[in-house]
Amino acid sequence: TGKALLQRTLDRRVIGGIQQVDRYKNGKLQMLLTTAGVVYLIDRLGRAVEGFPLMLKGVFCAQLSLFDYDGNKDYRMVVPMEDGRLLNFGIDGKPVQGWASATLGGPVTAPVEHVRIKGKDFLVAAMRDGKVAVLDRKGDVRYPTKLRMNGLSAFLGSRKAMDIGSWRLLWADSTGAVLSGSLDDDIDT
Repeated sequence: TGKALLQRTLDRRVIGGIQQVDRYKNGKLQMLLTTAGVVYLIDRLGRAVEGFPLMLKGVFCAQLSLFDYDGNKDYRMVVPMEDGRLLNFGIDGKPVQGWASATLGGPVTAPVEHVRIKGKDFLVAAMRDGKVAVLDRKGDVRYPTKLRMNGLSAFLGSRKAMDIGSWRLLWADSTGAVLSGSLDDDIDT
C-alpha cells in the first residue's frame, strides 16, 4: 500500500544488504544490518532487539556474513574488520565460544563465504592483498591455500567444486582481465 511500517535513524550508511533472521525461532523476522562499526538487529517495528546494537571497536572492511550451518536457525555472524580480524557472534550478540579470534594479517575484500564439502565446513576469506584464507568453524586454518590473486582489482565471486582445493575464485586484475584460480593455485583467464 506504500505505507511506511518503520523508520530508524542509523549512525552511518548501511554496508552491504539487509538480511532477515528469525532470532527467536518463532516465525517473526528481524532485520540484521551493519554500518561502519555497528551491527544492528531491529524488529519489524524498528526497535533494537535485546543485545543490540553491537558497537565494535574498529571499522568493518566488508559486509558481515550470516551463516546457519545446520539450517536450525543457530545463526553465526562473521564480521571482517579493517585490521584483519574476523569476529564471530551468535545471533544473541555475544561472541561465539571457542572462536580463535582469527587474524588474517590484512582486510578482506568481500564477505567471508561458507562452503560445505563432504560434510566439512570451510570459511573462505579473499583478502585485499590477493591472499586467500580457508578456516574452520573455530577460526583456525583448515586448508592451506596456494592461490594468490595477483593484480586483484575487483573480487567477483567463486565457483563451486567437488573438493576444496578445486574451489575457484574469480577476480579482475588492473588491466580488466578476468581471472579464475583454484585454491590449489591453478590460474586461468
